[in-house]
Amino acid sequence: MPPQALRPYIDFARLSANALKAIARVVERDEEFRARVAAATNEDSVGRGGWLWLTRPPGWEDELAAIEAERETQVAEDREARDERSAVRRLAVAQAVAAHATAEAEERTRALDALQRELDRERSLREETAHRLGEAESDVARLTAARAEVVRKLKDVEARLVERSTDLNALKAWVRELESAAGRPVETPTPAPDPVSDPVAGPPSGTEPLVGLVEEPPPPPAAPPGHTESGAAVASDELARQVGRAAGGAADLAQALAAIVDLLGRPVDDRGGEGVRGADDLPDGDRAGRLPPGASPDPGAGVGRHQAGRRGVDSRRRASSDGAGRIPVRLPGGLFDDSLEAADYLLHLPGALLVVDGYNVSMTAWPDIPVADQRRRLVAALVDLAARTSMPIEVVFDGADVGPRPKPGEVRALVRTRFSPPGVEADDVVLDLVAQLPSARPVVVVSSDNRVRDGARRLGANTLQSAQLVAVLARR
Repeated sequence: MPPQALRPYIDFARLSANALKAIARVVERDEEFRARVAAATNEDSVGRGGWLWLTRPPGWEDELAAIEAERETQVAEDREARDERSAVRRLAVAQAVAAHATAEAEERTRALDALQRELDRERSLREETAHRLGEAESDVARLTAARAEVVRKLKDVEARLVERSTDLNALKAWVRELESAAGRPVETPTPAPDPVSDPVAGPPSGTEPLVGLVEEPPPPPAAPPGHTESGAAVASDELARQVGRAAGGAADLAQALAAIVDLLGRPVDDRGGEGVRGADDLPDGDRAGRLPPGASPDPGAGVGRHQAGRRGVDSRRRASSDGAGRIPVRLPGGLFDDSLEAADYLLHLPGALLVVDGYNVSMTAWPDIPVADQRRRLVAALVDLAARTSMPIEVVFDGADVGPRPKPGEVRALVRTRFSPPGVEADDVVLDLVAQLPSARPVVVVSSDNRVRDGARRLGANTLQSAQLVAVLARR
């Protein structure tokens, strides 16, 4: 039988360290039980240390201590071996992490080098662009100064051309006087058409428009005392030569002016949008379209634009100051000047007058039909517009020789058609008409000609593009 103190541990499936220590104390105190255990086992089963502890031969304690020391040494060696293996594994992991970090660092270094090279290229491009921009600004400043000089010279040439044109017209008047006095025609050379002034001939005959603004020609100056037919003939020959010289000079100036405009390559804007333009520079439906197909220009039309411009300015200066204080009607919020809604609003203004640049509108609406048909269609459409809006309308066409006048009964009360006098453009008639109207009356001018639009705005009128009026007329 086991000792009483060991019985509690017999049924344990697994003994703890404390239980083993308690059993060892019981066995150590009970020599009989220890002898019985030693007889029941052998050294191979319990090991050398266990056997020494059970049998306890002489010197067993020293030998057991040596065994214990050897076992502890072995345990320590095993622990060190495990620690070393663990350290090796940790080192391998750290080396792998370090290698990955090194590779990533090298990749980022390469990317940083590439970005640095790209930044250097961008800086170089920026410096080159800044250098080119400086050169471009210098070129622009130089070209601007050169253009200003060309514009100044162009204006000088224009002034000389106007002076020559005025002298030429005066000489023509004297020639006509001498023709009347001498009783025979004096042949005068015809100057070349001015490519800048863009002469405009009168419309063909056979049309039906209404009364125009035709100035009466000034009476010829009285013949000087002692004037004879023979003296008139001699003087007329001399004047013919002088007229020829003046005409040649005017033609030379016109050619020089056209060459300058050609060099400029575009209209010269010396008054905020209005410039000297050649026939090729004019917009669709502008002055170039007002010369009827097949019509020949007036012999004196080579200086028509300059002469007409001077006459228009003088006429506006002589006009009453009624229109000087006119203020354009402000459009309601949300309406744009070039919109159809703006045109509808202005064409229904109470008490307003509509002034239409005739050929400018008709060439925009019906460019492919004869000019006479254009006039008839435009006047008919304006009559219909006046009937719908109750707005009085003045439509101005170029030219005075347009055939027989219509009978008064054929004229609608709200639409009046005017024709410019010989040598005067419809532009000047339009602007003179606006200048002479009372400033309290709203005026709407329809034209796509920049000269007409700018002049009308300066006189306080509202303006519409020809295409806006065409769009309104197309809705009837």
